[in-house]
Amino acid sequence: MHRLLRMNCTRIQHLPKDLQAGKSDVSLVFLSSDCVSFRFLFLAYISLLSAEFLNPAYQALPGFLASTKYKSSPTDPADTAVQMAFDSKGKDLIGILMERPDSARGFGTLMSTWGEGHSLIQDLYPVNERLPKGFDDSRDSVMFVDVGGGYGQKAIALKRACPQLPGRFIVQDLPGTVANAPKVEGIEMMGHDFFTEQPIKGTSSLSTDALL
Repeated sequence: MHRLLRMNCTRIQHLPKDLQAGKSDVSLVFLSSDCVSFRFLFLAYISLLSAEFLNPAYQALPGFLASTKYKSSPTDPADTAVQMAFDSKGKDLIGILMERPDSARGFGTLMSTWGEGHSLIQDLYPVNERLPKGFDDSRDSVMFVDVGGGYGQKAIALKRACPQLPGRFIVQDLPGTVANAPKVEGIEMMGHDFFTEQPIKGTSSLSTDALL
């Protein structure tokens, strides 16, 4: 229970080992704008859309854990609390979510919102010095793939911060999320189920920071 509570609160609040909640990077994002009321209303709206999907899964979790006798973590992505919640054993999370387009859009936006205030790759790693080394700068070579990248905010930020980086920049996410993403020059959007084989081979860098 301790681990579950920590997981659910640490996206908004910082929760150290002594369980004394404090401000996190995400909570500071919501406090940093003059449009505080708008931000909270927006978050409430997208949370409502995704809650139709997330809440049943959370409510099914105790029953699912009891069915496994609490002995091990799930290893089959098609046999989890999500499948129990929607009576969809054998279907993976992506398939279940795509049957509910409104929830998929809300879920995609919610996942993208969590990324605000987090450090970006160019803040943590010398990308200009390291990534181009040994890179095959041919027409179809891929420099950066962001798996589960939402609307592409991290790839866009990297491209703008390091415009001299060669190669293609690709963002992969649910088809419904990709379809609603803004068109940005130099950024390619690709619908992809990350439970299946990665279609991009030989990329210089692969980001999986925001996967569920």
